[in-house]
Amino acid sequence: MSDFTIIRIESWHAYMPDAHPAYITKDEFEENVKKLKENSYAYGKDRRKSPAKEGPALLQGIVICGKCGKRMTVRYRQNYLKLVPIYTCLRECIKNGKSACQIVMGEKVDGQIAKLLLKMLNPLTLEVALKVQNELNTRKLETDKFYKQQVERVRYEMELARKRYMLVDPQNRLVATELEAEWNQKLRELEKAQQDYEKKKDIDLKKEADFSKSDIMQIVSDFTDLWDNKNVSFKDKKRMLRLLIEDVTLKNDDKKVIANIRFRGGRSKTLLIDRKLPMFEARKISDKIIRKVDELTEDYAPSEVAAILNKKGYRLWNGSMFAYRSIRYIIRVNKIKSRYERLKEKGCLTLKEKMLEMNFSQKEIGQMRNEEKIVFYKVTDRNEYLYEPQNTNKYLAKV
Repeated sequence: MSDFTIIRIESWHAYMPDAHPAYITKDEFEENVKKLKENSYAYGKDRRKSPAKEGPALLQGIVICGKCGKRMTVRYRQNYLKLVPIYTCLRECIKNGKSACQIVMGEKVDGQIAKLLLKMLNPLTLEVALKVQNELNTRKLETDKFYKQQVERVRYEMELARKRYMLVDPQNRLVATELEAEWNQKLRELEKAQQDYEKKKDIDLKKEADFSKSDIMQIVSDFTDLWDNKNVSFKDKKRMLRLLIEDVTLKNDDKKVIANIRFRGGRSKTLLIDRKLPMFEARKISDKIIRKVDELTEDYAPSEVAAILNKKGYRLWNGSMFAYRSIRYIIRVNKIKSRYERLKEKGCLTLKEKMLEMNFSQKEIGQMRNEEKIVFYKVTDRNEYLYEPQNTNKYLAKV
């Protein structure tokens, strides 16, 4: 065995002190190294699944580029108070200095796939649940193999102790006594390891017997509540998703993202998801809201327009509510006639014009406005008003 192999075994033994190197042959070791290299993030030819991590990207490790067929990586961007996932295909960029093959904004993709998963769960219940059970059974077999190897390791050490005791010179009583004590200790350890193995085996058999199809269906029926539970971490959600979905292939189209989802068991589904718009388009106010602001400005001041829009459920691009400033911005940018301009075109007067018209002081005009003895209109939130001219009022100016 080469020096490289010996070093590898020593490193492996340091991380797994309970396992015995004697049970790893050179062929097994080389096979394990090959698998580790293929499964590694940096060397895998198809970038095999990486372990589920804490980030919010649900497709981390199972997303494939629809252009080149390679595994896509995940990076995040801070968007206000949350992280937004971005799926990127950078293999050629890193390896050959080329431009990124593909960049897909992941927020909408993750949301649509989560909805699809919850929607398709009912038709997939039995098939998926049985596959989950098979996965659990496979893991049980691996666990059983591990415990069995533990028993074999202790048995091996017991046999070595027995052989050392049998080969000792009977005349050397001190050494023989120590070796006999060591042999007895190994016998006790073997007995305990066998008991632990049998106990673990009985528990697994009991659990398997109790875990019926009805239990599986109950788990599936509770899946929606579990998925929406705030206490369930993104890491756990990814693990659940991987039990149901094999991989997802993404490809940017003109205005859509094409997502091909391959479920475990052979089924597949294609989704057409609207692409995330560029920032300047995402922040653009819709024509419907602009028309609504134009209509309401005819009879209301900006703050009143904002209150009406908020009450009817309209929101800005980022989900926030309308305010005085946002309405003023919409009016200015879209060149909508302001409340002031509309009223002036109808012949309404400013405070100074009204004072000259009626030969009243500012205080007297204000008092008449408070007592509603003159017709006036609020044009801004800064106590700015316009007034109907005198010919529409029953009150006459001073003589």
